[in-house]
Order: sequence, then structure tokens, then C-alpha cells
Amino acid sequence: MAALLFFLLMLFGCTITVKTEQKIAKDGTAKIIQTIDMKDLVELSKTARETYLSINTAPEPDLTYSAEYYSKMASPESESVSVVIDSKSLANLSPGESVTLDVHVTNNANEKMRNVLVEAKSKAIVPYEFESKMQDYLYNEIAKRQTETAMLTGQVANVTPGRYPITVTVAFDRGGKENIVVAKTVEFEVKEKESLEANYSYEIERQYSEICLKLIQQDPSLKCSFNDGVIALEKTISPNDNYRFKAEENFFDRTYNVTITSMPTIVSQETMDEYGSGGMAQEYGSGGMAQIAPKQKFKDGINANIAMMSSFLKATYVVHMPAKIESAPGGKISDDGMSVSYDVWELYSKKQDIQIFSREQNESNRIIFYAGAAVLALAVIAGAAFLLRPKSPQAPPAQIQ
Repeated sequence: MAALLFFLLMLFGCTITVKTEQKIAKDGTAKIIQTIDMKDLVELSKTARETYLSINTAPEPDLTYSAEYYSKMASPESESVSVVIDSKSLANLSPGESVTLDVHVTNNANEKMRNVLVEAKSKAIVPYEFESKMQDYLYNEIAKRQTETAMLTGQVANVTPGRYPITVTVAFDRGGKENIVVAKTVEFEVKEKESLEANYSYEIERQYSEICLKLIQQDPSLKCSFNDGVIALEKTISPNDNYRFKAEENFFDRTYNVTITSMPTIVSQETMDEYGSGGMAQEYGSGGMAQIAPKQKFKDGINANIAMMSSFLKATYVVHMPAKIESAPGGKISDDGMSVSYDVWELYSKKQDIQIFSREQNESNRIIFYAGAAVLALAVIAGAAFLLRPKSPQAPPAQIQ
């Protein structure tokens, strides 16, 4: 299934954009924010569904159906037969939808029921084009107090919204009688066909919202949301084997060295295994949602999995540092010098770890130093001025008369 999805993504030129941001604080803790833009994939799915529905349009109603005609037939109770029509099969129907109707037939008489043929007739539910009737022949005999289930298939016809009857007939032989026919009629509702856009968007939103809720229940420190085709995950991590952080403080400045050897893990493997299901989420699972970027180390290079992912995934990694960046080989430093971005596939292609060096001035110590230097300079100047001041001429000694 995954290979088929990859093929379709490549065939139709779809791109999933994954952006991972790592905002590093001065103590080394880092907030990981990952957004996965799946708008292209959602639009591809919508287009495929629209194409399918345009080919499988709602058929015309059955104008030959007459409820009055079938009402003349014997009721099931009069022939010691119980006929139960599964109401779940008739819920939330709209024109063009497929219907699979389960009919449970129970023999309440002493003799066996043989040659049982179950058929459904309705103006609003009609057979598929390749079938003449909605019917099912039960090859097994139905013994006393036994139940057999018939399965009837069809489509909701192109009718206006409202309530419509459907009649199920059961023809059978029993004892010395042949072709006994009983009928049961129930009503169901045909609703107005919802727009594909609203219905599909709702389903996608509901599906991923449920998965996000499960992920948060498993890990309360995780934030997860899905909106307009974009998944957003957020979690705070500490330095680990794949993310090394070192801060050094000198008298004049403070430096930060960061080494990142692989994409960050937001959702644990155990959680991925537990919640890896559901629609488009079946393809990626909750883990795929959070771990759509590969887990291999950058220095492992490109393998078959990464090569396939790079064909339809645009992946960027942005690291925000707590101080101005002085060096970040292979990355593009922002204009303000506080962040650096990488193309993830280039990191794998070059087998290159992320290494960043940043520096900030220790302003308090610098102020103390310069203030002390200024005071010392003033003292030196004052002392020199005192020593170099001109001497006053001495008055002649007084004469004694």
C-alpha cells in the first residue's frame, strides 16, 4: 500500500512539505515544532473521489415499483416466517451511494424451507447496471427455528430527498406447497447529497483530530493539531544522543556549540506502533504523521527509503540559536543571524551532521570592566594632573629692622 501511494504521489507531482524547527534555549532545552503540509495529497484524494463519483453516477429510479402490488402478498407472520431487514444498511443514504442490505430469514414452522429466493424492490434503491434484480438465492435449506442471511446489493437512485419504501419478498417451498411468497416493507430516508468538499474535509479533520487526541493522551507533553491539511506537532526535548549542546562562559562572552546527528523524535516508537492506523493515517500512522521524516542518522547517507521519500517530500530543518551564529557549515544563516536552515536531503546526501557555533557578549561583565577601566583612567589622569601642576613662586623672607 505504501509503495502504491508513493507511486501516485510521484505520478501526479504531489509534494508533502515538512518543516522542522528547533528553538534552542540558553539551558539547552529545545522546543521542536514540526508542520506537515499535506494539502496536495488531500486534493489528490478529492480529485480521485470526484472522478470515481462522476463515473459511478446515481442510476434512474425504478418506475415499475408498486407498493400496492406487494402489499397484497402474504405477510411473513402468516406463513410462520420471520423477516428482519437490517436497518443499519439503510441509514444516511444519498443518491449514488452503494447499498448492501442484509436480510435475516427465520423459519418458525416445523417443515424445512427449501429453494429460498430473497429479492428487494424499491423505487429509490435499484440494482447495479450489470444485475437485473437485487436478489440472493439461499442454497441451504432452512430448518425449524434456524436463520439464514441473504445479502442484496444495489445503488441509491437519482431521487429527490425524502422517505421511500423498500419491499423484501421471500419465495420458498415448504411441505407440499411450492412458491410461497411473503413480503415485508420498511421505509428509509434518502438525504440530500452533501458536497464532496465539505464531507471529505470533515472526514479528514475528524480522522486526524482523533489521532491527535490519542497522541496527547499517551504523551501529555505533546501538542498536536490538524487544520486545513496541515499537521502541527510540538514538544520540548533535552540534549540527547542525537542532539548535543555545550555552553561555555568566559569573562567577556558566552559561546554555544550544537551538534545534531539526525531528525528529532517527537513521538515514541511505542506510540507509533500503538496508533498507526486510520484512513490516510493508515498509510503513515500516527508515527508517520509525526515521523514522516526519516530517523536514520545524517552520516548514514541516502538509502532506498530516503531516496523514495525525497521524490515527493520537501523537508527543511531550521535551528534557532540563543545567540548570534558565527558558523554553520552547509546551512543558510538568516539575516538577523539567529537561525540557520538546512535542506534535509542535502544533509543525507553529503553525510553531514549539523554543527553550529554561536556567541553572545557578557554585557554585565563588559560594563563592569569598562567602568573599572574608566575609573582607573580617571584616577591616573587626576594623579598625573596633580603631579604636573605648576609650582607657585615663593615669597622672599621678611627682613628684621
